[in-house]
Formats: sequence, structure tokens, C-alpha cells
Amino acid sequence: MGIDPQSRRHILDSVLHLAEQGMTILYTSHHMEEVESLCTRVAIMDHGRIIAQGPLDEVRALAGESAVLRVPASEESLPKGFDLAALRSAAGVPVEATRGELRLMLPEGPAQAPRVLNVLQEHGVPLGGMRLETPNLETVFLALTGKTLRDGQNL
Repeated sequence: MGIDPQSRRHILDSVLHLAEQGMTILYTSHHMEEVESLCTRVAIMDHGRIIAQGPLDEVRALAGESAVLRVPASEESLPKGFDLAALRSAAGVPVEATRGELRLMLPEGPAQAPRVLNVLQEHGVPLGGMRLETPNLETVFLALTGKTLRDGQNL
């Protein structure tokens, strides 16, 4: 369950204001974008264990050259009979379908993108609106755990 955008913005602004006044704040969230915008130090947990911690830039660097390819995709835009498991197997990289997009983890970074794009085309995935993102906390989580984020809904 979530909160409305105005309340969310108020909460985030309040947290930032407290931090600017020198207060230490322990902020927990599975929303990686929030964490990146609010925190200077982070700890990433998986199954109750801390698997990475430190200053934000140092933790981001743990993803190495990894990148994430995001491709807008909905049930309506994908070909009839689309098989996510077959795509994962053919691409040879972790693929997650969530919130209207396919997210493909590229452990070798942007250099892996051309091969993966060919596989997407072979599977009939429309590539309009795709974007390649450099390492962020989501990328680090995926790289360190080899798992998808658990807060999304599957297509």
C-alpha cells in the first residue's frame, strides 16, 4: 500500500531537511530511487543479511561495468505467446518483467547490449522507448544477488 504523491513528497522533503540540519536518519526502503536521492551511506540487505554497505558511490561501484537495459513492454505490446523464460534463456542474462517494462541485467555492461538487442528483436519485442542505464542501487542489488527486485508485479 502506498501514499499519495503530495504526502510522499512531504515526507521525503522532511527527511532531507532533517539530514541537512545534521541529524542522522536510518531510512529503510525497497524503493532504490528514494534511497539514492536521500542517503549518503547505504546498506543493501538480502534475506536479512547485509551484503554491501558504505558510501553511496562506493556501493554503486560494486556493480562494476553492469548496466540495465529497460524496454517498455506490456501484455498488449508483446507478441502473442511471448515466453519470458525463453527470452531469458536466449539472452543469457537476467530478465525481469515488471510494471510495464522488461529489465535486462547486463553484467558485462553496455558492450553486451547489441547481442541482447538482437535477441529481443528475434523474440518480437518492440524496442521503442528503450534505455540503457549505468549502475545504480538497483543494478548493484541485481549484480550482488543475481535476483530480481521483489517489489514489482509481473506482466
